[in-house]
Amino acid sequence: MADEQSQIDVSIVIVSFNTRDILRRCLDAVARHADKLRQEIIVVDNDSRDGSQDMVECEFPHVRLIRNTQNLMFARASNQGMAAASGRNLLLLNSDAFVGEGTTRELAHFLDRNSLAAAVGPKVLNLDGSLQSKGFSAPRIGLGIVRVTGLNKMLPDYVKRRIFATYFWDENKAVMPDVLSGCCMMLKASAAHRIGGLCEDFYHGGEDGEWCFRARRFGYQVWYLPAAVVEHVGGASKVRLDSTITIRDTVRMWELSFGVAYGLVAESIDIIYDLQRYASALLTRKEPALRAQIRAKARLQCGKIAALVSRVVRDPRRAGPPPTQQ
Repeated sequence: MADEQSQIDVSIVIVSFNTRDILRRCLDAVARHADKLRQEIIVVDNDSRDGSQDMVECEFPHVRLIRNTQNLMFARASNQGMAAASGRNLLLLNSDAFVGEGTTRELAHFLDRNSLAAAVGPKVLNLDGSLQSKGFSAPRIGLGIVRVTGLNKMLPDYVKRRIFATYFWDENKAVMPDVLSGCCMMLKASAAHRIGGLCEDFYHGGEDGEWCFRARRFGYQVWYLPAAVVEHVGGASKVRLDSTITIRDTVRMWELSFGVAYGLVAESIDIIYDLQRYASALLTRKEPALRAQIRAKARLQCGKIAALVSRVVRDPRRAGPPPTQQ
């Protein structure tokens, strides 16, 4: 990872796995909205078998292609790309995310102007233009209580944003959320060099949130910037996940953020919310598919709670959050 005096404004790191056609659209959008930035593009391909690698070499010869001989998953492949990058800012971009006009420039300029900012993310839209993500609040205990008591539905938006600013915020205002959407996240290279890369102990999902928490423990800020916009498909690589993997990643995320004991309380409140939804679906005779969906989520929550209890019992030292870095 380069120092802040690099001649490259932005290194764009894209991890690819069997997304040839949508990767082409992603690269087209990057080239079309370069906005006179000095940028380099690095595609790290996780052993795609759909012609993705040949497409990049043939149609985008200016792109640096790293060919992996196995699927290293997102975190490890992203770290590969960042290690090869020379830009003072590093844009981690999913192959199914499409940057809008001015997006890369807005994100880069924001990091250049804010010395304490380690990362910034854009407003993420679905393909139909609806909001997909404005960053996330971590599943804190307070948020669970707000949902269980129904306050999130009873109070008007302006009241929720004033009283529960940690959980609800205006999508059109720049704020510091707990977690950015990993589909498009720009890191300051100098900060990333100090903080470290993405945690490779996650299978699929959670590494972006863990990095945001780690950045704050090092004294940095993480920002959401609505002036930058990205469209995101989501799930294009069709990585198969089972409940065991999801539970493992959830437990690891709690270990590295607020602590396992805190996560146990938060997940327990969450299952109460699921049971409330299921009871409501039964009483109002909602369609069977919705009831089945809620049941499946509740079963997954039970698995998470059991795994968290087991982790606390086996190693109580892991119950608390990691120490703050200085």
